[in-house]
Amino acid sequence: MFSKWLTYALVQIVTFIPNLFARLSLKVLPPMVYFLLYRVLKYRKNVVTSNLKRCFKDDDKVEIYAKQYYKHLSRMIVEPLLTKGLSRKYLASRVRGADDVMNELHRQGKNVFIVMGHMGNWEWLSTVAAIKSPYDSTCVYKKLSNPYMEKLIKRTRGRFGTGLVEMRGIPRLLAAKRAAKKPFILSFIADQIPSHDNCKVVPFFGERMYFFDGYEKLAKRVGAVVVYFESEIKGNEYIYHTRIINDFSEKPNYDKTVEDFVKLLEQNIRKEPYNWLWSHKRWKRMPE
Repeated sequence: MFSKWLTYALVQIVTFIPNLFARLSLKVLPPMVYFLLYRVLKYRKNVVTSNLKRCFKDDDKVEIYAKQYYKHLSRMIVEPLLTKGLSRKYLASRVRGADDVMNELHRQGKNVFIVMGHMGNWEWLSTVAAIKSPYDSTCVYKKLSNPYMEKLIKRTRGRFGTGLVEMRGIPRLLAAKRAAKKPFILSFIADQIPSHDNCKVVPFFGERMYFFDGYEKLAKRVGAVVVYFESEIKGNEYIYHTRIINDFSEKPNYDKTVEDFVKLLEQNIRKEPYNWLWSHKRWKRMPE
């Protein structure tokens, strides 16, 4: 997402911010980062504008969405950097979800696969997962090329006990989880562009696009419930609503999981246009 030198500079700056001032820094730093990204560097401005116009062709508010996005992006950059200085109670108050749905699935002994997009504050959601849910939670992630962000993400996501696993380590992890015979959650950020063509092609904002389908195959194999986490931002709170896509222990042959995820993702983006990672080059690879 960010250049290595700029990420390094931000990490060094927040490292010297005493924990006592972390919450104050959450108010002070985002406007500064916004000014730097939007006004000075014009960070990926052409990519953001092009992506928004592609999805909201007849909407005259694209420029407003872009400006709102950079404000949101600035928070997404600053907040994970300050996680170390924030209390468990404070983080739990900033991220809320439909705990009743997840608690009921846990009571039934169901294993859950969460699929979501780059919406809300997915980093904080991963951080508080272990304290917000009775489940044994693990997040699937792809190792980052930026070593500073890689170190930061591993430290913040696992702060309260949330597990991390790279894509190649999923089969071994699932074998261990099933042997333990305790309900578990496996979380996927499923809206990245795949690096290969061995995936599903699904309509997204009126165009055929590649989407990962590995989680669907894995969910079928272990009989998991696949849920979508719908993101909503209210003031300073990140709220996630649980939408059950399919229970593979009851419908093992269901084959529209990816299609359902993409529909829910698009609906979610249309509700809050700024609340997605528009600076990602999602349209650089298209099916022929």
